[in-house]
Amino acid sequence: MTDSLSLDYNTSNGLEKPKLPYLPGNQFSVASHRPPPPTDGRVSLTFKTARERELVDVVTRCQNHPPLEGKLIPEERFNLKILETIRVGDGKSAQVVSVQILSGPRLVDLELVAKLYDPLYYDHSSDDADPFLIDPRTLTVELRKCIMTRVVDAESWLYQRNVRHGDIHPRNILVQQLESTPDDPAVTFIDFGRAIIGRSHDPTDLEEEEKYLPGTYISPRLRWSMSSSWRAYPHAFKDWITWDWQSWLEDEYEGDEITEQMRLLWPPLRTKPLPPPPDLR
Repeated sequence: MTDSLSLDYNTSNGLEKPKLPYLPGNQFSVASHRPPPPTDGRVSLTFKTARERELVDVVTRCQNHPPLEGKLIPEERFNLKILETIRVGDGKSAQVVSVQILSGPRLVDLELVAKLYDPLYYDHSSDDADPFLIDPRTLTVELRKCIMTRVVDAESWLYQRNVRHGDIHPRNILVQQLESTPDDPAVTFIDFGRAIIGRSHDPTDLEEEEKYLPGTYISPRLRWSMSSSWRAYPHAFKDWITWDWQSWLEDEYEGDEITEQMRLLWPPLRTKPLPPPPDLR
């Protein structure tokens, strides 16, 4: 049997994978790129491409399938220096680091978070990624509740402004415990690559979009309610939630106004509880 990660580099030719370059002090440059229009065709793996992923190493696959053409914008080039690692390593879906802009057309000296996709260090054996870097067993239930409140509030704030993140998952949330308020951590959403401006299935249909009350705050009691669908937001955080989610949600947002129209658009689904929580003792 082939090891699940043996095809992540050019192992068929006896070449070892280079050492991970995403370490503090290392520098690299990035340039803006204008991609081609979104494809309307199939984007999921076919039987052939799925077999190729199993049998062909990643270097050969990259050579066989170059990126789609677009337009490189050379005047939008920035030189970056890695300051700290946030989530790096072999077998990760993305490399996340804090960087400083050393030079570029603007924003010089600014420190920010960079999320990099590198096929050489991507976990090709799984489409998912590790949950929070924080081990939930090291945090109290109250602190985890505080973190989840911040997550729900941030997502609801975005939605009130008609932005759907598109990939609400622990891998796309940074948690920072501040020295001044250790019991009230800050959360930051990253990776808006799947974000959608609009609320309806087709935001370009203005009449349909208007039905979803654009600009109106919608209570998490409706939009973050547990349901039998794996798409329900709480499912992505099941390893962190060791309490009765629905009861907590009702209490936390008890004062939110919910109209009958909101209930019709976002019916609260309570047909299935979360799976049994992990034993954190």
